[in-house]
Amino acid sequence: MRNLLRLTEGLELVRAALRNNPINVTSGYRSPRLNQMVGGAKNSMHTQGLAADILCPSFSPPLEVCRAIAASGIPVHQIIHEFGRWCHVAFAPEGQAARNELLTIANLAAGYELGLRSV
Repeated sequence: MRNLLRLTEGLELVRAALRNNPINVTSGYRSPRLNQMVGGAKNSMHTQGLAADILCPSFSPPLEVCRAIAASGIPVHQIIHEFGRWCHVAFAPEGQAARNELLTIANLAAGYELGLRSV
């Protein structure tokens, strides 16, 4: 529950950074079983309640959402532009420093690349 509270507080900061446009959360907390079923990473922050996949169509496409969050200065563990379709944002566990990791994944075969880029 503490992690979910931390996630919601972080998402409120994200919403403010996106000029208070509504955020569509397409995936939040996932049980380990559900995470496995959807092909999530074994150590996914979703299973800890610290990550969400989001869209904000009234603000901009996913890549621009990722870039706006990165430029906002919000302490995030990671922002991932995933498959050109959504923005994954994760927050550090309590007591840990945010890594501020920026990644892009275009497809599973290529894997993750450093930085936020078009796919």
